[in-house]
Amino acid sequence: MCTVSYLPLDGDQFILTSNRDEGVTRKSALMPQVYEVKGKKLIFPKDGEAGGTWIGLAETGRLICLMNGAFVCHERKLPYRMSRGQVVLDGLTADNLSDFLEHYKLENIEPFTIVVVDWATDLQRWELRWDGVERHIKMLPHQPQIWSSATLYNAEMHDKRVQWFGKWLEEYPVFEVKTIRNFHKKAGEGDPMTNLRTERGFLRTVSITTVEKTNHQALLTYEDLRTEKSGQSAFQFLKTAVS
Repeated sequence: MCTVSYLPLDGDQFILTSNRDEGVTRKSALMPQVYEVKGKKLIFPKDGEAGGTWIGLAETGRLICLMNGAFVCHERKLPYRMSRGQVVLDGLTADNLSDFLEHYKLENIEPFTIVVVDWATDLQRWELRWDGVERHIKMLPHQPQIWSSATLYNAEMHDKRVQWFGKWLEEYPVFEVKTIRNFHKKAGEGDPMTNLRTERGFLRTVSITTVEKTNHQALLTYEDLRTEKSGQSAFQFLKTAVS
């Protein structure tokens, strides 16, 4: 839930990739599969402890990806009302995206950032940050972007990721799943404390998830770096949206 990149493709197509950094004692997530939640079909890897998720797809044409923290590292105020992973599921199943972004009850939920991509009618990209007091919503442009978790990476470390991403964009102007996943595995300066694939002893990058939205499907590719298991799941679409 800690480093996320977005790459625009033609029309309403895109690639979004997420590195999940977690404590080594946390249970592994379940491999992605199709679930029915509130009468809607979703694809997501299920958190092994809380049962929610940090990234998921809805058959209706929506992707939500979560990172811990909003703008800065916050002080935790336990207990919280519900897990942030449940927010993702509620967002994926929400009938009205604008209503979810603007009115979903966030009080007593730990700060987070979510990136929402919705193509049910036309392509929309949103960022919602909840700092524990206020929600901050903005529409995102259809251009390359990178985020990192505010709870794990300070401003200097985030700026380094932006610089690495910028160099990668210069080297790979044609966006492909293979090359961006390689970036998420290998980018850095050789320091496991700051590399995109983090190794900090008590915490490490445990999985990499990519969603590639094409004209006919949304394909979720998941790799568990601890078990070395990988898998793919997809939703097919009968019609495409227009950006």
